[in-house]
Amino acid sequence: MSEPQILSPIAVPASKLTPDQIGYDEQEDRLLRIISESLDYYRKQIEKAGKWHRRLTVSTMVLSLLAPVFVAGSAAADALKIPGAALGVIGVLITLVIAIIEGVKQIYKFGDQWSSAYTAKLAIRRARDEYKFNRIGLVPGDDAWKQNYHSLRAAYESASNAQTQDFFRTLQQPDK
Repeated sequence: MSEPQILSPIAVPASKLTPDQIGYDEQEDRLLRIISESLDYYRKQIEKAGKWHRRLTVSTMVLSLLAPVFVAGSAAADALKIPGAALGVIGVLITLVIAIIEGVKQIYKFGDQWSSAYTAKLAIRRARDEYKFNRIGLVPGDDAWKQNYHSLRAAYESASNAQTQDFFRTLQQPDK
């Protein structure tokens, strides 16, 4: 009969950790909690930005198809016994709505926000998963544990900083 596998990443039971090791373990818990909260934040940002990007893009597409129909319909309105001026006004109003939607898309750049948040979320999740895998069997506070911990912190900060820079860079750049 083989020994049961130990699935816990801690090689030493928590009750046998030294005070220094307990401090490192608490530090690890804080960082993993921050990372978990960040992943939740990015998940919400991805949802929100993706939803608004799709809504605005589909609205632009549909209204762009309708505007010429109303403008052209105003020329043939007399034959259809419809007031041509009303159709022309509707066509102009649809065109104005399209312009406003495009302005909102230019200002908020939801597609770029979605992409940036998605990239950050993937990088952070990948770093966290790699950390947890490499953490198996390490004792809190030993050199290998510290190296693994610092790698996770650096990857988290790098991804967060890159996402923040992307966010502000895309808000400042006009679309080409």
